Parts: sequence; C-alpha cells; structure tokens
Amino acid sequence: MFFSRKWITKVASIIMVTVFMFTFWACSKKPEPVDYSKSENWAYYAVGEEKQADLFLICPTVDMGKNNNYNMSMEDATIKESFVGALNMEKGIYEENTTMYAPYYRQMTFPVYSMTDAEMKPYFDIAYCDVAAAFEYYFENCNNGRPFVLAGFSQGSQLLLMLLKDYFGETKYSEKLVAAYCIGWRITQSDIAQYPQLKMAQGENDTGVIISFNSEAQGITDSIMVPNGTKTLGINPLNWK
Repeated sequence: MFFSRKWITKVASIIMVTVFMFTFWACSKKPEPVDYSKSENWAYYAVGEEKQADLFLICPTVDMGKNNNYNMSMEDATIKESFVGALNMEKGIYEENTTMYAPYYRQMTFPVYSMTDAEMKPYFDIAYCDVAAAFEYYFENCNNGRPFVLAGFSQGSQLLLMLLKDYFGETKYSEKLVAAYCIGWRITQSDIAQYPQLKMAQGENDTGVIISFNSEAQGITDSIMVPNGTKTLGINPLNWK
C-alpha cells in the first residue's frame, strides 16, 4: 500500500500535537510542589543544634481520610497538629544525639492502603515526591557533610525505603549514612537483590545499614505491612539476629 509523503507528514503532525496536548494535560494535573525553603513546611527544622549527627525523620500515617481525601492537605492545621504529635512520640529515641529535620508532606491517608497497588500509585507518588524534595533540600542546604540518620515508622518507613532505592546507590549520599531505621514496614529479599545498597544491619556498630522490624498479634497471617504470602526481613533489636 502506498502512502504519500504529504499524508505521512499530516499524520505525524497530528500525532505530535496529540502527544503535546496529552503531556500538557498530564502535567497540569500534577499538584504544585512544596517549597521546602519555607520554614512552615517543616515540622522540625534544625531542632537541637550542635549534635553529633543529623536526623531526617518521616512521620507515620496520621490522616485517617475522614474528609474523603487521599493525601493530607498542607493547609489542615488540625492534622498538622497530629503530625507533630506523632513525631514527638518518636523523637526521644534520637534527640540526644541528633539535630532533627522532619518535613510536612502530603502523606497518603489511611483508606489508600485498602487500594490495589495501581490505584495507590498516584497518591503514593505525591507523598514520595514531597519526601524526596525535602531530602534534596536538606542535603544541599543543611547537611554540610555531616553524618546523618534516616528514620521512619509505618508510611514513613515505606517512603524512606524508596528514598534508599533511588538515592543511596550514589556514594555522595551513602558515605554519610549512619543508619536507616525503617520500622513497621516490609523489606523483602527481592528488594535486597535488586538494590545492593540496601544492607540489613548485623550488629550495633554497623553503619550505612537498615534496622527494621515488625510485630503482629499472634495468629495474624495477613496485614498492610506484611501481606499474606510475603516474607519480610527483620532484625531482633535485642540480639541483632
């Protein structure tokens, strides 16, 4: 079948316009990025100066989605109070030895965890993009070559695990990592195999490693953190086994 050059050019032009319009539409749907140069977008910012190391801490899920929202609003003062309250329950573990940084971010609300992975992805992406942007801002503007700890719980650990996958294959990030405390989320053997920078701690003096564990009620075989049929790696925090 013969197609004229004019016809081919016309079709190509239509395709290019269609692609452009689709890209424009997709980008216009993205939420505005959070500006982490503004102090109001940090729950903790350089709290406890002159400590031995820094802490980059990610809050667990506090928004239960009662407003039928799937990501936390950065304008919701009540939820932000709960956000800080959750961080305050964790900070005692770290505050003696670290200068603390904890960004507000548009976390996924609790109902998202009942969705399939495909349904969850756009809401996860919003949360993760915020965490990654906050980490980049911290690293470029606050770190100044200091050792640092990553820490999270629940959704906070889920997001930190993605951060470890995306950034810590690069030496400039990994060489200063004391440890990543990814508590209350799953780390699988396939994660370790696919991302060599993910290393589980073997002892209390290891650095650049992950400390992670979960606990479930007796008899539980399926949960958000450890779905049925999933094997997750964990460390007994008493004996490092």
